[in-house]
Amino acid sequence: MFLKVFMKGTDKSRRAPLIRLETDDKVHHLKSELEKHAKIPVHSQNIVFLDKILSDEDRLTHVFRECETFGTISNEIDAHEADIMAFYKDDLVCRMRFLEDLGCGSPRSSCIMDQDLEWPAELHSQIHGLVRGCSSNESSMQESSTSTSSASSSMGGTTTSMTIQKSGAACCPSDEDDHEDHDPCLVRCCNEGDDDRPPYARVMPEDRRFGVVITNDDDPCDCQFACILIFLVEQFQGSAEAGSLSFSQCTSAVTFDCALLIVCEDTETSDWILRMTRPMCPPYKCTTFIKHFELVRCSFVIPMVVKRELCRIFNVMEKQNCGLDTSKWCVMSKTLLDKCSEEYPTKVIYDEAPNWEIIAYIDQESVDYINKHCYKLKFMMWHLPFDFCQTNVCH
Repeated sequence: MFLKVFMKGTDKSRRAPLIRLETDDKVHHLKSELEKHAKIPVHSQNIVFLDKILSDEDRLTHVFRECETFGTISNEIDAHEADIMAFYKDDLVCRMRFLEDLGCGSPRSSCIMDQDLEWPAELHSQIHGLVRGCSSNESSMQESSTSTSSASSSMGGTTTSMTIQKSGAACCPSDEDDHEDHDPCLVRCCNEGDDDRPPYARVMPEDRRFGVVITNDDDPCDCQFACILIFLVEQFQGSAEAGSLSFSQCTSAVTFDCALLIVCEDTETSDWILRMTRPMCPPYKCTTFIKHFELVRCSFVIPMVVKRELCRIFNVMEKQNCGLDTSKWCVMSKTLLDKCSEEYPTKVIYDEAPNWEIIAYIDQESVDYINKHCYKLKFMMWHLPFDFCQTNVCH
């Protein structure tokens, strides 16, 4: 069972992330998932069903069955009516819709892949605007001034005063994110490495997930894709969404190994390409870059001693790990580790620098290489541990 999450104010055409639910999961589990992805403190959340605030101990499967009873579940997987809603205090954060895991081909479900469980990076700034500050000790984290307290003790007739300073800033991660103001005319390409690398290697690792790959199912050796581009021209002409579509200026459309790669700049555009190419005949196959190369999900932490783009960091990894090729690596998210979190001590690599957790999909050759090297890669003077997980939640 899944919950499809529609953030407040999000374009309805945007791919909505999913939360996987187990049979015995309770409302508190859902709140924990929202805290993990949206940084909304558990104690500030209210989950509402039929105008009633659910308790942390309510089972989500019972809520799902009540939805069926009251007839709130639609037969449309992309329906935007809410089964349940999440509030941050009194402000609506998102609406959620139950989906049964009925398998491929069901009218009320679809082939749910690992990347469907990832929260798009585009949502992070929107969530950040709604909820600011640390997820723990919220009120104290938002104070910029320090508080002092005095404790007096009598020692041999003398009274000493001790001042204790408290500041949330030392524990809170900075509000500053890793996005800089870029020149709008600057084309961002990954130009590290040799010139003979495949064309997708020039795409920034953060943008490869927006790529789609088209192949000919009937004749895999057919490398002529002019008819595909002509077909897409006709779709552009008849589409009301054409003005909102955005493609990479670095590598927009290019062939490799008898396949056509189209790199988009956002989820909406890649979804549009996938929809438009379904009725093509002869039976060309259009899949996401991640699915085409059957990439595997992993996570690892990078100590950012000097702020560098991931493209350059991955190139350093290739130089230090002979035989490693990161040209297919797709970065899904890059999150600054919160020093307040319980998991920080187990994940931090170097405490004196910002530590960024990377969620990525990498090729099987890289997985095998990492496995052979004790699930670690060398980066500068550290050995970075990699955690492989087939789903959004490791069991």
